[in-house]
Amino acid sequence: MRIVLVFGIQIIVGFLIAYFSNRPWNLKDFISNYGFIAFWSAYLICITGISIVQQINSKQDRK
Repeated sequence: MRIVLVFGIQIIVGFLIAYFSNRPWNLKDFISNYGFIAFWSAYLICITGISIVQQINSKQDRK
């Protein structure tokens, strides 16, 4: 379930970057510009956020 959430957010971020930059979305441009950085930044933010929420939930369950 976590991987589906992360990839869904990455796809949305990729389309938003393409929309606001008024450029067509293709794989070559995606890898060679700032969209690639934003794509993986969104991935890292999602993974970090999910792990923080999981840690908070596990601490609450222990109490």
